[in-house]
Amino acid sequence: MFKEFEFKWLGNEIEKNTLQELDFVNETRNAEKVRELLKNNKEIKIPKNYLHLCNNKVIVMEYVDGISLINIEYLKEKGFNLK
Repeated sequence: MFKEFEFKWLGNEIEKNTLQELDFVNETRNAEKVRELLKNNKEIKIPKNYLHLCNNKVIVMEYVDGISLINIEYLKEKGFNLK
């Protein structure tokens, strides 16, 4: 459709980011950074990761019962400030 547009960069970018997202040790470290950043926010709980049990294919996390952040309607219904 857009023969003059170079899409090769997009494929390279998707490949690089997908490999990073699928590296669960990297994702575990990222979750720990977010948990540290949000530690004073009492409305958000980031599960603890058990890094010594994780590898590139498996993440082992603390079970936390709660409301998913993607369930917007439920959050609105419960009166959460979405900002």
